[in-house]
Amino acid sequence: MLRGYAVGFVCQAPALEWQGDREAIKRTAVNAKAAFPDMHLSVTDQIAEGDRVVSFYSGTGTHRGKWVGVAATGKFINITGIIVSRAADGKVAEEWYYDDIYSLFKEMDALPKSG
Repeated sequence: MLRGYAVGFVCQAPALEWQGDREAIKRTAVNAKAAFPDMHLSVTDQIAEGDRVVSFYSGTGTHRGKWVGVAATGKFINITGIIVSRAADGKVAEEWYYDDIYSLFKEMDALPKSG
């Protein structure tokens, strides 16, 4: 899984205030698959220029395990997002994840209650 990532790879997910390395990406993928075992992700569009690639994606799955502190809800979710990748020496050196976390939490009924 990590073959395409540079040894000094760094990724960031600003919406979750999260930053990680190659091992963190691997753990996140394993945890996501456990939380959404029927998860299906698709790249819906890509734009490349120079050493950067912007990937637009969408995904679906059933929330069957704990994910970012939210216990399993059994709800079917949809997620969309954008990943900005920077390449160096033929490998992914950096990535920034801009996921629609608000909509995901809303679908999981995990938004704080107002009032």
